[in-house]
Amino acid sequence: MPQVLRPRSRTLPDLLDEIAARDPAREFIVGGTERLSYEETRARVRQVAKGLLTLGVKRGDKVALLMPNRPEWLLIDFAVTLLGATLVPISTWSRARELAYMLDHSDATTLVTVERFAGQDYLGMLADLGGPGSERLPNLRRVVVVGCADAPVRCADAPVRFDEILNSSSTVKDAEIDAAQRTVGPDDVAYILYTSGTTSTPKGVQLRHGGLVENMWNIGERQHLTPADRMWMGISLFWSFGGANALLTVMTHGGSIVLQESFDAAAALELIERERCTVYYGTPNIALALTEHPDRTRRDLSSLRTGADKRLATVGTPLPGMEIRIVDRQTRRSSPPGEVGEILVRGHLTPGYYKDTERNAIAFDADGFLVTGDLGLIGDDGYLRFRGRIKEMVKSGGINVAPLEVEEVLLGHPAVEQAYVVGLPDPRREEILAAVVVLREGHDAEPEALRTFCKEALAAYKVPQQFCLLRRDELPVTDTGKVQKLRLAEMLAAKRGG
Repeated sequence: MPQVLRPRSRTLPDLLDEIAARDPAREFIVGGTERLSYEETRARVRQVAKGLLTLGVKRGDKVALLMPNRPEWLLIDFAVTLLGATLVPISTWSRARELAYMLDHSDATTLVTVERFAGQDYLGMLADLGGPGSERLPNLRRVVVVGCADAPVRCADAPVRFDEILNSSSTVKDAEIDAAQRTVGPDDVAYILYTSGTTSTPKGVQLRHGGLVENMWNIGERQHLTPADRMWMGISLFWSFGGANALLTVMTHGGSIVLQESFDAAAALELIERERCTVYYGTPNIALALTEHPDRTRRDLSSLRTGADKRLATVGTPLPGMEIRIVDRQTRRSSPPGEVGEILVRGHLTPGYYKDTERNAIAFDADGFLVTGDLGLIGDDGYLRFRGRIKEMVKSGGINVAPLEVEEVLLGHPAVEQAYVVGLPDPRREEILAAVVVLREGHDAEPEALRTFCKEALAAYKVPQQFCLLRRDELPVTDTGKVQKLRLAEMLAAKRGG
């Protein structure tokens, strides 16, 4: 078994250099027709970084990335962070409204994207938004298109093709790239990841180089990863679970990553068999899709390492460098072992939400602990046991969705007077989104029409799977007239079960 060495590096570009120097020929990226070793990846990353430098990308800039799981995703990731810029991954499921918000809020000056993917016309969206420098995209200066066809594209300003910046890289000396990399430190922000919160707009979570490397090394240690491991990516790189967790967990251990552009169970089983993958990252619904697919029994999946056939009752113990505190929700004093309270976490965490001083003041306590809004307890054995979420976040298929964001979209429908979105238990997706709607007097709207309305403004995973039309007097309310969402969820769950 290859020896596992703890990396000395504390930035992403230095980490790539270190692994490439230690094991240059080991395969790092497998995706599509590409197979790149660590040494080849490093060379390509430096070429991309030079090309971005010729465009004007510099330290402190925000570079948005809108792309499925392709080798270029990783090359751009490490090229951007090598220059001291910050990567802003964007969901490929984003609609124009969501794309505009994230580009504007993040202050992204550059967007690297594919022309279209899975029915989404990204360049068309940008044109509809007015293009770089428009009122809706005031900070955006340039768009780089990867794998774009030769046909004319519909964009306000002609985008730069990825091949063009690669060709321009020859004008930049190695010394310029080396100088840029030397300015990058462990406390610099590598990523801003946008995720739904309990408010109507996504939060920009900042992640620093040093914390990413440290946490992902420790996670990989608990997974017993080695350079011999080959990880199949069943999740998208733009999620924290993908680009910040899976990718760096296997990379800190010098292993290989096998990409699938978008999830398809049959293709995934064939890929795992062909590439002899040993581990994979995925959500519960992905695991179900794989195990229930008819091809599973005829595929040789013996390369995969498996755990014990038992259900874990705890979350585990904190990673090295991380602290957990359980506090009483009212007194904020530490709770004794075995008593349920709110979970607080401190350590290699985000330094805060991007451009949100007010929310940061609430998210962290005076001792620097993150206030998670989740309930749990620590047993006498020191293990954390999760007991539920205080927040109303719905977790569907492993992805967090903020009900308020969906509610605000529904309230934009001319026939909708009130809208309430809750999560219902689901054996396949953990939870599904259900919407309770009260229509305006004299107006009419069928559930399918409301679903179509949501699809036009929201990513597919945020669109409720169930709609229920109620009269105002059918809503469960408190004595003060506040709608009781918990009772709504119970009503819908009972109806669904019946």
